[in-house]
Amino acid sequence: LLYEAEQGGFGAGGVLRRIGNAEIEPERVKELELGFDAEFFANYALELSYYSQDIEDSIILFRNAPSTGKTRTSVPFNIGQASGRGIETLFQGSPIRTKNFGLDFTLINSFQDNEVDDLGGAQPIFDGFDINVVKEGLRK
Repeated sequence: LLYEAEQGGFGAGGVLRRIGNAEIEPERVKELELGFDAEFFANYALELSYYSQDIEDSIILFRNAPSTGKTRTSVPFNIGQASGRGIETLFQGSPIRTKNFGLDFTLINSFQDNEVDDLGGAQPIFDGFDINVVKEGLRK
């Protein structure tokens, strides 16, 4: 158990911050990343990158049930698998370069597609007024 100091209108004291999980395993990530960097005409640069990830034993924080009295805390658990892939691009240029003036620009773009493949039998997770949802087959 981990406590932290807190102060409020009713005084100060120690409050429970986080409960550990002795059975948690490390999250395992296998990743492949391929990239390409080039410079040309001394004023321009291009970077391209592709990545693919497979994640096993994802660590997810579960909220405690209100009946435990520990509603401010969450407990980490290993569940399921997730995968992701994406592309990142960067283009830089300096089309105008004089003694007293320079014009530089940078364009950055990224696209990613992540998916929860398996929750390991756990129920879907709805958090933050259903803004954050973790559910099998759902892209995140």
